[in-house]
Amino acid sequence: MDNDFILDDAIGVSNDYVFASKGKRFANYIIDTIINYIGVFACSIGYYSTIGDPYATETGADQIISYVMAYSVFIFLYTVQEAFLNGKTIGKFITRTRAITVSNDKITAKDALLRSLSRIVPFEAFSFLGSETSGWHDKWTDTKVVDETKTYTTKS
Repeated sequence: MDNDFILDDAIGVSNDYVFASKGKRFANYIIDTIINYIGVFACSIGYYSTIGDPYATETGADQIISYVMAYSVFIFLYTVQEAFLNGKTIGKFITRTRAITVSNDKITAKDALLRSLSRIVPFEAFSFLGSETSGWHDKWTDTKVVDETKTYTTKS
C-alpha cells in the first residue's frame, strides 16, 4: 500500500483491516468535538444575531431551539464529513483512520447518517470503556473504524 492514505479509494475485499486503537478513536472524538463546537458556535452567532439578545427574553422555547440547533449541526457535520469524505471526519484525516462497513466496503450516506444519529444517544461515548474498540454507533450500524496505516493481507 502506498503512502497516499487521505483520499485512497482502494478499500478492497481482499484486505483485512486493523481496527483503530482506542487512543486514535479518542483523538478522533476530541478533534471532532472541537470542530462541532466551532460549528455550533458559528450557527449560534448567526441565529442570535437575527433575534437579538438571547438572554433578554430567555424562555423554555429558546432553550429547546438551542438544543435542537446544536444537535442538528452536530448530526449534519458528522454526516456530511463521513458521507462525502469517504468515511472520514477531520479527526479521522489527522489520525489516518476511516469508517467502513463490517464487510470492508465504503460507508454510504445512509450509514453516515445512522452513525451520526447513534452518537447522540445518551452515554454512547462511554460504550468505549469496555475492552472492545467499537462503540455503540459502530455496532448498531454494522460499521467499524480502521487504521489506514496498518493492514494485513489474508493468507488463502
